[in-house]
Amino acid sequence: MRGRAFLSTRELVAFGAGGLTTLALVSLGPLHARVVPSASMAPTLMPGDRLAILDAKPPTPARGEIVVFHAPFKALPGEPASPKGPFAEEPLYIKRVVGLPGDTVAVIPGRGVRVNGHLLAEPYVQAHARYAWGPAAIPSGRVFVLGDNRNDSFDSHHWGLLPVSRIVGRPAALFWPPRRTRLF
Repeated sequence: MRGRAFLSTRELVAFGAGGLTTLALVSLGPLHARVVPSASMAPTLMPGDRLAILDAKPPTPARGEIVVFHAPFKALPGEPASPKGPFAEEPLYIKRVVGLPGDTVAVIPGRGVRVNGHLLAEPYVQAHARYAWGPAAIPSGRVFVLGDNRNDSFDSHHWGLLPVSRIVGRPAALFWPPRRTRLF
């Protein structure tokens, strides 16, 4: 290539307008960037991973689906119950749906999760839980969520069942770091 390549004023304006439009759509539209703060979803999601979160409430999420939701106050360190209700608007939590409405769920220490009498195949789990939970029936409008890092996750086995109405979206893509980039 000879000499320097220059952009015309029209190209600069078009590039700038396109960049601003993209930024506005991402920040105001259905996609939001979030940083994974903890190892509760390891090895699927690691601390520092950057996710594009799609604001799309599933009517009822599917078993195995990863969801983003408003955290229960009792899941926040040092937070008292709120007079407005048991859930905070921030921070957002991310966990995997394990039990659906109508399911009977039990966590068996060292073995895995039993749903309706059947042991789930969970290749994404870092290690089986060292704790027991249930069995319990999941009522309508609620789900049972767990982190993939079962022994280091503050999830439904600590603070209870999650109302489906508190789910705000799901991860669409992991975009940073580049070596871990993937779509969900």
